[in-house]
Amino acid sequence: MNNPEKTEKVKKKLSKEELLVQYRSTLMVLKMKSKMGQLVQTHQIKGLKKGIARLLTKSRPSVKKDNKK
Repeated sequence: MNNPEKTEKVKKKLSKEELLVQYRSTLMVLKMKSKMGQLVQTHQIKGLKKGIARLLTKSRPSVKKDNKK
């Protein structure tokens, strides 16, 4: 049953910085493809931008304001 040709890929959990770099490089590639007219799934650009924004928002230190009057 164990086939040496079929090896399972072990996914390494990336840090936030590594994930951010990966998202930004993918976004750059997708933007270039879009400009050249090769990108079919244009919604991927929007999704990556949202992913980058989420990562940056989570990495910011949270500041709690006291709204007492």
